[in-house]
Amino acid sequence: MTDQEDDSSRRQLMDLVGEPALLKREDVTLFRRLKCEIENHIKPQNILDEMRVMDIANGIWESQRFRRHLVGLVDGERVRAVQHLILPFVGLDHEQARNLAKNYCSSDRKKQASAAEIVGGYGITDDQIEARAVVSNGRSFDALNRGIAARDTLRRTILKEIAREQRRAEKLQRKSKKSKTNGYARSEPKPTLPAKAS
Repeated sequence: MTDQEDDSSRRQLMDLVGEPALLKREDVTLFRRLKCEIENHIKPQNILDEMRVMDIANGIWESQRFRRHLVGLVDGERVRAVQHLILPFVGLDHEQARNLAKNYCSSDRKKQASAAEIVGGYGITDDQIEARAVVSNGRSFDALNRGIAARDTLRRTILKEIAREQRRAEKLQRKSKKSKTNGYARSEPKPTLPAKAS
């Protein structure tokens, strides 16, 4: 088989296995590097091995994506979390709480510093704000964490399966070598001692 034929059959194989399902902002080159590292470790020999490589690569990629989403949820919920926590301190004035929360989360350093001093004066910490943001998105957090756990479990299962197959292949190879060496030993005639005369 020529290199061109091999490359063509590999592309056809990838058509069967499928391309990665990446979001618009995700880097396809980075995904392919991850997949290449996994291929170098697993050394796929057939379509099932290729599917395993793709499953592991997708699982790792999606798990990292879900982790980024968890962080994004907390960051996106910070304004409402601050607003919720300071509301009792501003006489339940929703407008004042909203403005103070926006300033606290602002990219304008002066507004942020001024609001941080006020919020800190109420005894509210960043840990409390982040905790409130997590609680506000409890269902989303649960769903993302389940997704992460499922991908991690799949990856571990596939890797255990590969390790088991490698051990089985090594065991067969050892048995094969042992039977060959035992076979040579049996084929040689054993020396016999002369019979004693009575």
